Amino acid sequence: DTSASKKNLIIALHHNPRYNYQANRTSTIQSIDPFTGKTIWVSPKLLGNVPRHSLYYAPTSNGKKRLTFATNDAMYMTR
Repeated sequence: DTSASKKNLIIALHHNPRYNYQANRTSTIQSIDPFTGKTIWVSPKLLGNVPRHSLYYAPTSNGKKRLTFATNDAMYMTR
């Protein structure tokens, strides 16, 4: 909703181990307060890295929005 006075940021973070084996790549999606920088919520670990420009809000049949995104290894849709 673009009329909201406060909008949290939705970001993707990569959690790659130092040795960066393909099988160990994970990411999380996080909601951040843009004014304080505090984390509002963090998703469970996701399989693979979230590529740039892959987070979207998709409309649903009831008018609500659903967060959809993909990683290099999977596609996700929130409820």
